[in-house]
Amino acid sequence: MRKALLGLFVLLVIIASGMTFEQKGITEFFDITMNDILEKYDIPGAVLSFVSDGEVLYVQGYGYSNLESKTPMKADSLVRIGSVSKLFTWISLMQLYELGEIDLEANVNDYISGFKIPDTFPKPITIENLLTHTPGFEETSYNPIQFEEYTVQPLGESLKQIPERAFEPGKFAAYSNYGTALAGYIVQEVSGVEFSDYVDMNIIEKLRMNSTTVKQELEPDLRARMSTGYYYVDGRNESPTPFEKITIPPAGSITSSAGDMAKFIIANIQKGEFEGERILNEETAELMQSVHFRHDPRLNGMCYGFYEMSMNGLRLIGHGGDTGLFHSLLVFSPEDNWGLFVSFNSNGKGSARDALLNAFIDRFYPADRSIERKEVSYFDKIKLTGDYISNRRIFSDPFERLRSWMNPDITAEMSPNGDLIIQGIEYCFIDDDLATAKNEKSLVAFKTEGAKSYLFPNSAPMIAFEKIPWYMSQELVGSMIFVLLAGLFILLP
Repeated sequence: MRKALLGLFVLLVIIASGMTFEQKGITEFFDITMNDILEKYDIPGAVLSFVSDGEVLYVQGYGYSNLESKTPMKADSLVRIGSVSKLFTWISLMQLYELGEIDLEANVNDYISGFKIPDTFPKPITIENLLTHTPGFEETSYNPIQFEEYTVQPLGESLKQIPERAFEPGKFAAYSNYGTALAGYIVQEVSGVEFSDYVDMNIIEKLRMNSTTVKQELEPDLRARMSTGYYYVDGRNESPTPFEKITIPPAGSITSSAGDMAKFIIANIQKGEFEGERILNEETAELMQSVHFRHDPRLNGMCYGFYEMSMNGLRLIGHGGDTGLFHSLLVFSPEDNWGLFVSFNSNGKGSARDALLNAFIDRFYPADRSIERKEVSYFDKIKLTGDYISNRRIFSDPFERLRSWMNPDITAEMSPNGDLIIQGIEYCFIDDDLATAKNEKSLVAFKTEGAKSYLFPNSAPMIAFEKIPWYMSQELVGSMIFVLLAGLFILLP
């Protein structure tokens, strides 16, 4: 009976695969799903575009671009795309690679002036390390997002505040705004053209993205179409009113529309070509979209700039983007030739963009949900339980280091039936060091190196989590602080 049902499932998938997205009801899906998501996550508005086989099938605004005035979000409303901007930086870098002006294996110091990256480790940071988020920088201590009154410093000046090199290049991916901004500065140094002008001339103008700009002083016609952004605080959306400014523009300064981002997606799906214009040669585009780093061979990996988001057996690549107010996602299937862009103007009650992507994949790429469990000994599982902290953190400040240890990012604990519970989700093992969520929406791998243990989430190939040693656990350190304070109180006259 099970074989018959599985055969029917496969047959239905084959039949569905021959249908166009229009025939599958893509418009109805987005209209229903997006409105449901805005209501469920309490988000004022969003824009979305969807492309397939080189054509823009759908561009739409939802909800409100301004909640107070009830101004509707329109298809041509503008949003800040946050770190999706990084893709423009990486493409710019690869354009110079195409011209033979950049060697991907070269030391980044070969291309910059005014400051140098310290030789903390024997291995230098290469251009490829920047492209895969593997240079090994700690997180910066300053906030890259400021507001309208802030004056953005020249790129070379802002990058002189160099974060510490926390681990050797190529060992771990650790998402780095500084690393991306450094890549943008290299584009500027090598091309001899200011970064924003370079991107305008070599990507935005070529793709006729007339509603897109890297510059943060918007022209009046663009400013008039700019959506308001909101913080979700104490159960309500609040707008700080000022326009956000990114202090290191290559990491996330672009303003755009859903329609323009559809053109950008098509150019990448078509390996660098859009309506007769090329932003990359086909070979270079394929190189960018190939995996060059993985924490584990069974997990999603880092491409050049893009990262994998594969789900339900379908390979997806793209990039997410967050400012303080806007939350965006660009994702596409290189094999099935479709892609989507979405941006929400509030963080709301949770990750709305993940909810949209999950709903889309489950609707159009349903998968067999059977799990083949692996029996793992209790001792082996208990070794993996504990608190984990992200490697995207500050290492150089002892107080920040202590704060990280006292505020773990992920907790893995044993469930009553002997499985793992990670962040409230129950996981079962499918290999000795690989576990899947029972709802099959998440996958995590573990790795032990000497006394250190690591957790790698499939959903975030650009980051790793290190297990906190038992002697720095939240409970033990908290107890020691309590005892110390109690002792001081007793000794005080």
